[in-house]
Amino acid sequence: MHELNNLFAIAASDYQSGMAVLNHMGHIARHCLRLLRRAEWRPLATCDGKSYHVFRDGSHLSRPIRTSMFVTDDDELEAGWEALVASARPRSGRYDAPPSEIDSVLYCGNPAVGVRNVPPSTALGPAAKWG
Repeated sequence: MHELNNLFAIAASDYQSGMAVLNHMGHIARHCLRLLRRAEWRPLATCDGKSYHVFRDGSHLSRPIRTSMFVTDDDELEAGWEALVASARPRSGRYDAPPSEIDSVLYCGNPAVGVRNVPPSTALGPAAKWG
């Protein structure tokens, strides 16, 4: 966790200095996926034909994750993140990468970074009744 806190601190410092932090976000997401390797990948629910899982580590759960969009391989995530950043066209506000790849990388990066250490009853709440 110490390394993760350092990665966040570096990204925050650069962001506050007005620097771009897209590359930091990719590194943070990759590091979070590495931390999740020790966690158990558990089914949570199916809603509208979409399957959701959570990572469980002891009494702690991640937020629900849509399995069809989640990239679990950290090398694949980093390559996808680098391709996303390289495809950015700031002047036009667009990306050249295919929308499905953009969606998958952003969807994966966000939950990976957003892994929360909260008790299962708090993390699941009413969602535990799905499915």
